[in-house]
Amino acid sequence: MGIYVIFAIVMVQGFLNLSEVLIPVDGIFDDESAITAASLFVSYVIIVSSWIGYSRSLSKRPYSDNWQGSARFVLDIMILFEYFYLLSISTTEYFTEQFPAVVFTIFVTYAVWDRIKRSEYKYLKKQDNDAYENMAIRSRKTIICLAVSFAILVYHSIITEYMIETYQMSESVGIAILLVLISALVIYYRAWKWNMRETRLGFLTR
Repeated sequence: MGIYVIFAIVMVQGFLNLSEVLIPVDGIFDDESAITAASLFVSYVIIVSSWIGYSRSLSKRPYSDNWQGSARFVLDIMILFEYFYLLSISTTEYFTEQFPAVVFTIFVTYAVWDRIKRSEYKYLKKQDNDAYENMAIRSRKTIICLAVSFAILVYHSIITEYMIETYQMSESVGIAILLVLISALVIYYRAWKWNMRETRLGFLTR
């Protein structure tokens, strides 16, 4: 229950940030305000999809009364802080350089969370091997998307800066590309992770 309350508090923080951008509403037509609104929207995509994923996961595999369950709870608190920080920097001058790094950090935490959950429910390997394998597959999917988030971070840090300096590409265009890439990654990650029909197919099962 406590995690849901903190989720709600983080969401409220996002609405407060958004109100600063949308009031007055004609401010949205300013490039800087439009980018800020877009970054907040991407943050909401990350947070809301995580909220849904957290509810689904906890309904199937609640925290166990052991160190792994406690560690998973602590990681959930860490993830919520990362979400809060993501929303906070969306309206500051630090957004451009820190946003992709925070997204990468979030995926690192996701990967650790998945690994601890597998350890927490390792007894399923004997009782329900299919369920255990599904957790392993989800963990591998997270690691793959973690690698993609790192690639996006490198792309933004090196290639975007190069394009801006060499070809005078607009910084707004670079940020827009970054937000599209992160949105696509998060949406694909959630859709891919929740769809387990292919659990017996491909290299993920090896």
